[in-house]
Amino acid sequence: MKLVDFRRNFLNPTMSISYSPAPFVIARSEGQYLFDENGNKFLDCINNVSHIGHCHPKYIKNIQEQLPVLNTNARFLFDGLKEATEKLLRLFPKELRVVTWACSGSEANDLALQMAKIHSGRNQLYCLADAYHGHTDITMLVSPYKWNEHFRRSKDVTVLDTPCTYRGAYRRKENSSQLYAEKFTKKIDSKKGIAGFIYEPMQSCAGQIVPKDDYYKEMGRVVHEHGGVIIADEVQTGFGRLGKNFWAFEHYGIVPDIVTVGKALGNGFPVSAVICRKEIAESFHKYGIEYASSYAGNPLSNAAVSAVIDVIHDQKLQENAREVGDYVKQGFIKLMKFNHVGDVRGHGFFLGIDIVKNKRSREPFKELAINIRQAAREEGVLISVDGVNKNVIKFKPPMVFTKENADQLLDTLNRVIPKVLRQMNLQ
Repeated sequence: MKLVDFRRNFLNPTMSISYSPAPFVIARSEGQYLFDENGNKFLDCINNVSHIGHCHPKYIKNIQEQLPVLNTNARFLFDGLKEATEKLLRLFPKELRVVTWACSGSEANDLALQMAKIHSGRNQLYCLADAYHGHTDITMLVSPYKWNEHFRRSKDVTVLDTPCTYRGAYRRKENSSQLYAEKFTKKIDSKKGIAGFIYEPMQSCAGQIVPKDDYYKEMGRVVHEHGGVIIADEVQTGFGRLGKNFWAFEHYGIVPDIVTVGKALGNGFPVSAVICRKEIAESFHKYGIEYASSYAGNPLSNAAVSAVIDVIHDQKLQENAREVGDYVKQGFIKLMKFNHVGDVRGHGFFLGIDIVKNKRSREPFKELAINIRQAAREEGVLISVDGVNKNVIKFKPPMVFTKENADQLLDTLNRVIPKVLRQMNLQ
């Protein structure tokens, strides 16, 4: 039985398949490359999970050496947990001093929302439209990206406008951040206040949305004035991916009360973390909850985390994201010579190309974006398409992506875009 048929027969159909309806079998990976069952090589511009590259030798060595020695839960004392925690905390401002280990981004965000409710003594949560924060019951409530007409909304969750500088309600206003904050304030029930405001500093699934530089200062002021907790979801944006900043929240000059991390933290190993102010951790503890997990903070995850952080620093991967990412962005901007490339946005290795029907209308063009993705795959380059309208080509590769890789990507897009336009009779 073919693998695709096996999935369709025995796995829940909600588990989507990349490049459907014509998926392909991946047999192995290395660095910034994937190889199919026939040995064909593909440049990976998608996998932000494999942050330091696929199958990194130091990462593999750390896990291999740990596995035959010890693997137990974090209720016991062992050196690896101390080492991983100290390395993680060194990456954060001094205000964020307490770590809670978890296994996935969804779990970390779920826990952060619980902490916000308990610390504030309130239930009202606020999120951005088109946000995605996870698939648990509580994180789905703050993930409008995943909603449809069947989804149960909550009276305790308020959705705020996405501050998109390309299509947002106030995109033409110089004081757009203040206007969004004023609108936020008007939505607050003074009797209920705010428990927490959760946000991705730069929204990934929403289509690489990058708010103005003063946006989160304005929004954060509103949150704190109403007794709420600021939660920054760095699962997709952290660990040097932006190049100039190690964390996306740093770009906006604001220190959140809670930060959640995952994906890149383990380079594919299932590990995540919640990092918070000490007073929030103390509130959670005083509430009488014992947080326990069979796998969170275990020695194998400690080994993975330690390796990832070491490699980021030793190989200067943040600097690489800045240098190569700037080069890629300039190449993407040159693609705006095509009438259907409406916008290029992002920083470092977190970039998006907004595909439109024409520049004047800015109407999303899903079919064209998907056809470009498919044509690039046929040329050996893997890109992804996302956004609420599935029209944004996303660039979020492993951090070992090189300038030579960038040239391959840019050359491929410059060839396949006009080819696809001709095939669709758009030229």
